[in-house]
Amino acid sequence: MAAATHADAFAGLARSAVLDACTSCGECLRACPMAAPAGLADADAAGVTGGVLAILRGQPATPEARRWTEVCSGSGLCIPACPEGVNPRLMLSLARGMLRHAESEAAARQAGTRSFTSMARAVKAFSRLMLDAQTIARIHPPGRPSPAAPADAAPEFVFYTGCNVIRTPHIALVALDILERLEVRYAVAGGPSTCCGVYQMGSGDLEGAGRISGSTLGKLAAHGAPRVLAWCPSCQVQLGEVQLPAHARAAGGDAPFTIAPYFEYLDSRFDELAAMFVHRVEKRVALSERTGMPAVNRAVKRLLGAVPGVEFVELETPRAGLMSVHLSALPAFKTDLLAAELRAAAAAGVTTLATVFHACHREVVRFERETEFEILNVMEIFAASMGIACEDLYKQMTRLADVDAVLAQHAASLAGSGMPMAELRETLVADLFPSR
Repeated sequence: MAAATHADAFAGLARSAVLDACTSCGECLRACPMAAPAGLADADAAGVTGGVLAILRGQPATPEARRWTEVCSGSGLCIPACPEGVNPRLMLSLARGMLRHAESEAAARQAGTRSFTSMARAVKAFSRLMLDAQTIARIHPPGRPSPAAPADAAPEFVFYTGCNVIRTPHIALVALDILERLEVRYAVAGGPSTCCGVYQMGSGDLEGAGRISGSTLGKLAAHGAPRVLAWCPSCQVQLGEVQLPAHARAAGGDAPFTIAPYFEYLDSRFDELAAMFVHRVEKRVALSERTGMPAVNRAVKRLLGAVPGVEFVELETPRAGLMSVHLSALPAFKTDLLAAELRAAAAAGVTTLATVFHACHREVVRFERETEFEILNVMEIFAASMGIACEDLYKQMTRLADVDAVLAQHAASLAGSGMPMAELRETLVADLFPSR
């Protein structure tokens, strides 16, 4: 798809998926957990929704409509609330991207580049500190796949690890080990060179988002598999809801594959997995839960229920967001939600607060030092029951006194890495010790 057509493709997607169906009833805003903390609780819901539609038509944005697009956290509660079957999360994503694109294409490109570069530096830093080259290649295979193999040799699916899970590598490695135990034929794709384009889309660099996602879609399709399993919810939404439909529209055909969350696949293999949960894991577990992918939450809870020894506890606490990082537009609200979750877990007497996704794990696990319970990722619980060894190297770093202690502990890994020390220190402080 030529670069000049990307913005047109997004606009066409907005018209077909939103403008033709939305009646501006406002039910999506009423269901949005971000509305009240964003100051929109008393706003005219129908009027705000109509303002978002105006953005999609290329018209000036009202302050309330602009505000809503800025704070959308991908919570997804708006989707079942819509009586017309519109996906308001897609509506807001397109509106935010188109608004920033219209304001300044140059600024949008610069912002997207900054965000992507920051991510890529963090991925490089953490992977080289914690992993050898062979393990890095297992999570982020180098190079482009060969042309699609004959159907009888093609993988059943591609496991798309995304960019950032390698910063918590034990999560990705257990995910891969489970696929090995299930004896499926699969390929792996991931790393910054196969980014979904979310950084560019969020900044309004529609051409950049289309170009990057187009390259990634081509790499994924080259494996010849009919479906892709995405680990990262940002990748799932960005490719599944935005980029695949946009590229298919621009190409005038169908999408080259379907994409679904990794945990939904595990749920489809529930009986086989449950039989592999052979070791007792004596834990009283609550979930550090987000609302963006309810099917994933259901799958994770079902799988936890199959682990012998696990007692699952539902927490009565407010939830929002696709991942916790998506709540960053309202930092005070984000802090309050996490504090409420930690209080609820303590009140419930849990032994374990289990995160689901990698980005949530990075943000929540550092608070383990302040709680009476442990903070694990759900994959660690599955691994323990299946007899899979795993070690949370990221958590170990957060327990060190400061960045100097991290660098000292990993001095051998840094030798010959070629990473500038000032850049490395800045990256580690921002990720591991953000409040210092």
